This record gives sequence, structure tokens and C-alpha cells, in this order.
Amino acid sequence: MRVFFLQRLLLLFGICGISIIEAAPDKLFCFYRSEAKNRLGNGRVELKDLFPTPCTHLVYQFVTLTDTATIANSNALQTDLAQFPVLRNKSPETKLLISVGGPIFPSLTFSNLAKNNTLRPAMIASIKNIVVQNNFDGVDLSWWYPVMKGGVPEDRETYIQLLSELRAALSPLGKILTASVAPTNDYFLSSYNVREMNNYLNFVNVMAFDLYTYMNFVTGHNAPINPSPSEISSTDRQFNMNAILTGWIEAGISPQKLVLGISANGHSFKLANPDSNKPFVRTTGPGPNGPYTNERGVLSYLEVCEQLRSGGWTQVWDSVQEAHYAYNSNLWVSYENIHAVQTKVLFARTYSIAGVGLWAMEGDDIKNVCGAGASPLLSTAYAMLDILKAPPATSTTSIPTTTTTKPTTTTTTKPTTTTAKPTTTTTKPTTTTTKPPTTTTKPTTTTTKPTTTTTTVRSTTTTSTSSTRLTTTTIKVPTTSANPTHCQDNGFFRDPYDCALYYQCKNGAIVGSFRCSFGLYFDPRYNVCNWQRQVPC
Repeated sequence: MRVFFLQRLLLLFGICGISIIEAAPDKLFCFYRSEAKNRLGNGRVELKDLFPTPCTHLVYQFVTLTDTATIANSNALQTDLAQFPVLRNKSPETKLLISVGGPIFPSLTFSNLAKNNTLRPAMIASIKNIVVQNNFDGVDLSWWYPVMKGGVPEDRETYIQLLSELRAALSPLGKILTASVAPTNDYFLSSYNVREMNNYLNFVNVMAFDLYTYMNFVTGHNAPINPSPSEISSTDRQFNMNAILTGWIEAGISPQKLVLGISANGHSFKLANPDSNKPFVRTTGPGPNGPYTNERGVLSYLEVCEQLRSGGWTQVWDSVQEAHYAYNSNLWVSYENIHAVQTKVLFARTYSIAGVGLWAMEGDDIKNVCGAGASPLLSTAYAMLDILKAPPATSTTSIPTTTTTKPTTTTTTKPTTTTAKPTTTTTKPTTTTTKPPTTTTKPTTTTTKPTTTTTTVRSTTTTSTSSTRLTTTTIKVPTTSANPTHCQDNGFFRDPYDCALYYQCKNGAIVGSFRCSFGLYFDPRYNVCNWQRQVPC
């Protein structure tokens, strides 16, 4: 699968590196779970708290159906529906969708409604009515999952019939139809006739996460890009984004309809042995419930970042699988962060898919509790998609170096052991140099031991006659210096004299110093490194 990814990179930059020939993803779906309004403290998020402008599509989850095919009404639903005009006014360009189904709606009920020639038209009429009455732009069908979880074998055909008739009802009104689907190819044989789905859906929202949970009884990444050498069986090697997108495309979905799901939720585990803390080690159950999600083995990004800020955690970037995890004593968590979102948006481009989707957007740090800005995951996804729309003017194309910060507590990042030995070099605190090879390189990881500097470099390089390359670098350089002119507030600030240099500030002190790669400036609008010609300096 890694070879396939590198082949996609060659296509991305063109045989001679003259131009980018793959389409940049430009859709950003945002999924909001309505139960978030019932959470406590910083985790309570209502529709009025959302900032929908970055989203091309905002999906409200979930409405359900009764046994008689009517919408299951409630005061809570009516309260939420009344807030949608406010969202529409905030961002008129964002398409608002309503999702029908979800994990708590029984698959058997969906099955009974869809296969009945009387109840199915009634169900479609109910869905159409709520869309029209509330001026939604479309429907996301979220049947978890046809045939599975109490369904029947006939669901595979019934699902296609439901999609066909629902699309026929919505299209004359100018409404779109999407579906949220399971990720791996074992569902193609049971739940999904993929080629037929392609005929009726505007977009396919692939839930490419929750790939390892505490129920696996071993640690594992929530949503890695690549397989691990430890994953030997054909089944295990499906649990990564490369295999997921490849599977859907080969099964018959047009890449331009695929939306790669990225979840703001991570997964927690309790280690059987605190000294054994790498991926695929034995666990004894889930970690403690988070204060906001209050769900076994699940932690939102906000819950993770609050825990990391409290200290005691070691954070690790797995350069082989391209995923983050952290551990503290007998607790282990796989999670997404700013760097992970940047990496996954860049990865999505190599498949020329429609875009990405942020699931559980209510789990983002919407209120800027952790100091990286409001909704940092959403803002990062939006910024990366915006950057990818405009390639640089020169003939040699270089994807921007992405930067991210970790909590202000000092940690030591350890590379995951892989079958390929990493190359170790010594770096100065303000400089990272990667010598370009003449052939495709394996991931390179550099870790410095002093507690004041931690540097991790992942370099994937392809060469052609114009030496085009793709490099992603993450650098964290804590410093003891403080400069009030830079640190009037918490957050990220660009140096007033050097547009490529920027700082992370906390409580009036500089806690991180960073430099963008050659040809890039720090863009304070998005808190990312951007092409120089797109950044006022």
C-alpha cells in the first residue's frame, strides 16, 4: 500500500514536475452531533456556538424514524431546527444537511421500513417534508449498516432501492443526497453494492476512523494513513486510510464523490503493562470516561488536549503509520491533532477525492480552551484546503511545510520501531536539514534528546528531471526567552521582522519557536505556513 501511495505522489506532481495534474480537494463536510448540547462545562456545544463559514456542508446528526415511517419528533429537535436560520445567516454559502439514522437507530428498523412497499414511500415522504419545511439543502442517509447489526441479507438490494427513490424525490427540488458509510472492504460483500451506490449519491462520507478501539484488546491507531508491518493478515491491513480509499475507488465509487472522514474523537485504552506502551500491545479495557463525552473508550480532541496540558504524558508520532498517540502510566490514547489534520488533507489530495469531513466537530476546541485558537482542527482543515487550491507560480512544486505545536509541558517524542531503521542525525534548535536523495526515500525520523528541543522530520521524496519533492516537517523548539512584543496574548504570533519565523506564546512567555520552509511565510489568518505570494508581509 505504501508503494501505491508513492505512485500517487508521482502522479500528483507530474512526470517532469512541471505542473500539478491532480484535482485539489475542496469540500469540507462538518458533522455536528446534537447530543453535544447536553454536555457539561467546556464540552457543551449548541448549534449557536458553531462557526460554519469554513464548512462547504454542515450535517446535523441525527434524526430518526418511528415504526410507522414518520420523523421521531421531540422538543429538543424542534429547538435545534429553530436555530438553523441563524446558521444560514452566519454562512449563506454553507449547505445544510440533515442526517437520518445513526448508531442508535436500529438497523432492523431501517430494514423493515425500507423493504416494505408501503412504509418505504412514507419514509421518503417524511424525509422530504422535513427537508422542505426547514429549508435544508439535502439529506445524509446514515444506515449503520445494511445487512449488519440485526439487518437481513436482502438489505443490500433494499438499500439501493431506497437510494434510488430518495434521489428521485430530492433531485427535482435541487437537493443533494449523501450517505455515511462504513470504511473497509468487507462491507462491500455484505452491505454495499458500491457501483450502484455511485449512480445515486452526490457524495459518499467514508467514516475512516474508529479502526482500533478498546474492544480490540490491543492498542492501535484510531485512523492511521498506512498499515503497520505488524499487521500481517489481509483483514488487519484494511485498517488504514490508504486501503480504505483504494478499496472504495476500486469497488466503483468515483473519487470526486468521496469525502474522507476525520474524527475529532480519539480512543483510550488501559495498558496491561505500563512499560509496554507501543501500538499493538495488550490492553485490559478502556481508559476513564472523559468529562464531556462520558463514553467508554472515547475522548474528544478537547478532552485529550486538556489532559496533555495537565502534564505527565509522552506524545509520539508514528512515522510509519502516520498517526499520533500518547501514554501516561497505564493509559494510552490515539488521537488527532493539528499536525494530523494537515497530514491527512495532504494525503487526501493524492487520491483526487472531493474533500474531507470533520466528524464530531463539537469535540474540537471550539472555545479555545487549550490556546491554539477556536476550533483548531476545523480551522486547519479549511486552511489546508484553501492552500491546496492555489499552487505556486514556479514550475517546481513544493507542498508547504506544515507545523504544529504540542502542549507546553516538556515531553520526549519517541519514534515507533519499524522494520526499516530510521536515519538519525543531529539538528541545531533552529535548523532542520534534510539531504535530498536521488531516489524515493523511506520515512526519516530525527529525535533530539535534550529536554529543550524535540524535532521530528518525516520526508517522502520523489525525484524527476526538475527534482520535485514533498516534505512534511514538524518542529518544536521550546525556549526560555520571553519577549512581550510577541507575547501579548496566548497563541501563535509572527515575528515582526521575519515573516517565516513565528512563536507560540503562553502567559507572556515564548514556549515555542518555529520557522516555515523556504518559499513559505507564516500566515496568521490560518496559523499555517502558506505560499509567500499569498501572505501579506
